[in-house]
Amino acid sequence: MGTENSAAAGEALRAILISVDGVRETAQGNQQAVQQMAAQAHAVSEAIAMAASISQQTAAGAQELSASSEEVGAAAQTVSAAVEEQTAQIEEVSASAQHLRSLAEEMQVATQKFILENRTNPQLAINEHRPRKAA
Repeated sequence: MGTENSAAAGEALRAILISVDGVRETAQGNQQAVQQMAAQAHAVSEAIAMAASISQQTAAGAQELSASSEEVGAAAQTVSAAVEEQTAQIEEVSASAQHLRSLAEEMQVATQKFILENRTNPQLAINEHRPRKAA
């Protein structure tokens, strides 16, 4: 019965490892997508800054266009900052997933050791779980 429970625990740990791997892969995919978005937002921010510079060199009638460009530039910088924050959070999730995987692997090793010890010396498991008699 203990061996069956240990085997079931081992299977559950393997399922956890698979789930943790899935979360890690998803987090890595998200991280790559966020990095691409950050690069694109940076390129957009640079393009907007260039447009603002050109509009400042034009006639007084272009001042309205310049103000609009500056607002869009500020919005792009806000988006860029948000993307950087999200990237940092995804990196934290990825680190957590790695830590969970490590813990799950340690649990799997301990479970396998427990199963092996109980198979080689089943009397040990029985004696350890018997209540001790009062002296």
